[in-house]
Amino acid sequence: MTAIPATPVDVPRGSPRVAWRLLRNDPGAYLIALGSWVLFWCLPLGSGFLLKGVLDHVATDATGVSVWAVLAVLGAFEVGRWLDLWFSAVQWHGAWAGWLTVPRLNILRSLAVDPGPASDRLPGSPGDAVSRFRDDCQDLAAVLDVWLDFSGAIVSGAVAFTVMALIDLRATLLVALPIVVVLGVATWLTPKLRAWRRQARYPPARSATSVSPRSSRSTAASEEA
Repeated sequence: MTAIPATPVDVPRGSPRVAWRLLRNDPGAYLIALGSWVLFWCLPLGSGFLLKGVLDHVATDATGVSVWAVLAVLGAFEVGRWLDLWFSAVQWHGAWAGWLTVPRLNILRSLAVDPGPASDRLPGSPGDAVSRFRDDCQDLAAVLDVWLDFSGAIVSGAVAFTVMALIDLRATLLVALPIVVVLGVATWLTPKLRAWRRQARYPPARSATSVSPRSSRSTAASEEA
């Protein structure tokens, strides 16, 4: 996996834009992950249709296709869904490692190759520098990870809502009302959650800063010994 080419202009600002640039570094891996996870989210809809066929077959005592044949198809469908989960988890692990590695490689390359003092490209304290390599890169990768589940939830939810609305629109709206309320509350709390997230980053940085001088003294003591 190659590093993102450095460019002195048009530097993206904000996690979504930086995550989009990271996605463009290896779009094939992300498209595979996106397709497999959206499929995993949507496969229960197919299982529901098959189960409906089993129940209709039993209720009407219809002749023709055996109920055991439909159950066999349903079982194979479920096995396929969990095989898709296995593939998605294995493929996601490799993609996740890449999403973590590329930003860290770019930071190291900037420190080692780019002109100018390296101290200007990292925070002042050692703890903040450690947080930049560890937490910032992990949060950036988490943006791409969240998009996978969010896309699957949106696609499967839209299909399920359409099917329910075709059956009973009033009942569907009543079921969807709590979801709309939760989304509204989450949107209202977003600024507060972001503020809490910023505050949560400072204690690890302070802890790493407080440990760093001790580590330096221990190294110096061992060299003197």
